[in-house]
Amino acid sequence: MMRVLHVGRAPPPHHGIQSYVFKVAYSLKKSGQDVTILTPLSDKNLKRELNGLEIIEKKFENGIFNYIRHLISAISTALREKSAVPFELFFTLTKFIISRTSFNPFFSIFTFLMVSQQVRMRRYDIIHFHYPYDEGLGVIFAAKMFNIPTVATIFGGMIVEASERNPKTIPFLRYVINNTDAPFSITEISRKVTLNLGGIEKFIRVIPVGVDYEKYSSFEVEKKEFRRNLGISDDERVVLLVGPEFDKGIVESLINLSEKLGIRDRVIFTGEVSEEFLISCYKVSDLLVSYPRTQITTAIMPVVEAVASGITVVAASIGALSEYIIDGKNGFLIKPNEPEVLAEKIMDIMTNPKNNKIDRSIARQKFSWSVISKRFIEIYMNLIETKRRK
Repeated sequence: MMRVLHVGRAPPPHHGIQSYVFKVAYSLKKSGQDVTILTPLSDKNLKRELNGLEIIEKKFENGIFNYIRHLISAISTALREKSAVPFELFFTLTKFIISRTSFNPFFSIFTFLMVSQQVRMRRYDIIHFHYPYDEGLGVIFAAKMFNIPTVATIFGGMIVEASERNPKTIPFLRYVINNTDAPFSITEISRKVTLNLGGIEKFIRVIPVGVDYEKYSSFEVEKKEFRRNLGISDDERVVLLVGPEFDKGIVESLINLSEKLGIRDRVIFTGEVSEEFLISCYKVSDLLVSYPRTQITTAIMPVVEAVASGITVVAASIGALSEYIIDGKNGFLIKPNEPEVLAEKIMDIMTNPKNNKIDRSIARQKFSWSVISKRFIEIYMNLIETKRRK
């Protein structure tokens, strides 16, 4: 049994990356590993348990006073551990501050302290972090001080957002990734985006997101009763459209369009929703559509979960979606920017559902968390053994 520390940002489960962190950690827990989730960006200090997982929330407070306080704590840590690593962290932070890199040095030091504190209490075998940014720097220095191997999840959208907001961030991202023992991406497109930063010396694996197949496969059996309780007849068809969060202007224009077409009473604009709400949507939907305009802004998790739930999926043939959907097998792909073709396919599925059945076994064979967790465990064990030999 390995002791694994996952460092997220905000507390799970929530949605997006936080939900991903929880699901990875939970799958490892189910496989018999000792897993803890540390979140250094909470609004409170709290220790709790969720589905057998220990979750430690730490409240981060910004500001120069707290920076000085954390800096003193880092120096105390250096003296206690008889290590020069905290001083290396300080000099590295100073270098990036001078170069006007857009990051939060206060948060880097805070994360370093919180990870160090946790490791002193429980000597972990591996540290897996999911934001190769401010807290990523703190994690790799804490891991270096205690000689613990690190794994990092790299999300392409985060890389693009950070580097476009301030190109001077690129050396910072490159530094964190190159000083991680095993960086990986959840999609090939994310891997390519990361390599496009230039100067990436580490091999970047691709490990897809997973799905709890047993959990979601039961929804097909529950669907009729769930729909009946909501007053949805067997003849009615429900389409679930998922994607990135739209700004207020786009949502208003879509509402106006639905009113103009006379279908406002048939369209529900939910906005950002919880995972529990999304699960309810799976239980009533016949079709899920994911048709983003760019290859980065793709919602992968709902697509994989919908396939496992037995829902037919129609997606744009771009980016990560074309990595997870095999056209005609576990869903259907439509070229981007072809709304007429998309509409025709949706109508075909709605009127001829028997001719558009999907193969859910792909979700079980390739994207089940039980399969994904085995890959993580193999990587973890190889890193631990390599570190021990050194």
